[in-house]
Amino acid sequence: MAPRAPYLTVPPAPPACEPDLDLAFEAVGADAYCRCRALRGLDARFVLASLDHARDVQRAAFERGGTPEDLAEQWTERWQASLKSLAVEPDEFTRTSESRHQRVVKALFLKLFDQGDVYKGTREGPYCTRCQEFRPDASPADGPCPQCQEPLTQASEEAYFLRASKYHKQLVAHLETHDQFIRPEALRAPLLAAASQDGVPDQCISRPERAWAIPIPIDPDHVIEDWFDALITYLTGSGYLADPELFERHWPPDLQVLCPEALRVHALAWPAVLLATGLQLPERLLVRGRFRLEPGDAGGAAGGLDGLVARLGPQAVRYALLRATSYTADACLTPRALADLHNAELSDRLGRLVGLVLEVIGAQREGMVPRPGSLGDAEGALVHDATTLLGRSGELAAQLDFRGALGEVQSLVDAALAYAHAAGVAAAADLPAGSRKLDTALYVLTEVARLLALNLRPFLPAAAADIESRLAVDYQGHKPQSLAQWGLTQPKAPLQPGEPLLPRIVLSAH
Repeated sequence: MAPRAPYLTVPPAPPACEPDLDLAFEAVGADAYCRCRALRGLDARFVLASLDHARDVQRAAFERGGTPEDLAEQWTERWQASLKSLAVEPDEFTRTSESRHQRVVKALFLKLFDQGDVYKGTREGPYCTRCQEFRPDASPADGPCPQCQEPLTQASEEAYFLRASKYHKQLVAHLETHDQFIRPEALRAPLLAAASQDGVPDQCISRPERAWAIPIPIDPDHVIEDWFDALITYLTGSGYLADPELFERHWPPDLQVLCPEALRVHALAWPAVLLATGLQLPERLLVRGRFRLEPGDAGGAAGGLDGLVARLGPQAVRYALLRATSYTADACLTPRALADLHNAELSDRLGRLVGLVLEVIGAQREGMVPRPGSLGDAEGALVHDATTLLGRSGELAAQLDFRGALGEVQSLVDAALAYAHAAGVAAAADLPAGSRKLDTALYVLTEVARLLALNLRPFLPAAAADIESRLAVDYQGHKPQSLAQWGLTQPKAPLQPGEPLLPRIVLSAH
């Protein structure tokens, strides 16, 4: 059996009215992480999912005069198109309305029920009749439902519960002994203190029958609750009960990304499910930040994510999601800030570097890469920085520090531009036509541009492919682990100039 390969998940997204920038922040980061792992020869698996059975879907469909099936289908198609525009390519997209997922949910429920880890009891507390949902953290005296502002009433109903309290000691012990289980670290201590002091309560996993949900296999008057349905997508996406070889290769997840509101259920209820099922717990839970857009001075967020991509371009949006802030920090930026980041780092620096190489080789060397002479100290320093970039950026990306990884890329771009200026490449017309010094400088800059493209593959796959195409990069016959070595660009390779790479974004003032 091959060694276990990385498996990354993000929470399934409930169908929404507009593709969301915050969800794109989550998905782009997960995609970049897995691309980085794959670039290093690891068989990384990345799964996205749609929570078709979310409570709001049925209510929204009723308000629009349609069916929940149609609403979920429309949103999923639009969301997948938005992800594709941002070069997010999961290995699988799971939907909770699919029969294969429902088989896993029902089989898991029966297993837990048969062994006594699921039981039928009574659920009671503040209840919203419009949302058809209990609000355990509120009471009728506190006022209206925080979701819809309707008055709350005290209610009770039969329900099925996961006996999470049975695993209280194991859960607390895991939190105590696995200091990397929850990241950032600051979030682990308060959760551990609360679990130690208050215990881990049993979790309700059902609600009375509604038309749009998975029915309880032993009781058609009840259906599976959203949170339980959502968590099981992680098992479905790993091949659980359907593809034993795939499951053995990828379980447990080495990383599960989640939003702050989902930490408690992922850190306590989800491990309780896995302990009851006899499965290994995930290695890490990473709580990401929130990425929001201000209207600012560039026309605001009209059109949602799709509108922003249409105005700025997909590469500018993807780059900003990875570079503008830490993956675990919140950000609230204007469209103009995103455009300025693209212009300053991609257009004015990376694009200028590649354009300079293509322009001078086209004008001075008939569009073919020259053969270099011997390398001096300046070239040696640049070669060292370029050939070690993959290790530096890869280490940061493995910790989901995409901002830092791209900072390393940008530092090499700046060093290459400084070298080009010092070597007189920008003023190549003033050098003798057969200058060996110019040949060496152009070859070195071509190789640096190739290595920059290699390192950009996980972060900007379209731009990386464009650069490699223009540089006539040919990796045929080379093993993946050898691509970062120096000298793979072949002298006399014909370069392919074209339209300006990563052109500047100009936003209107209104």
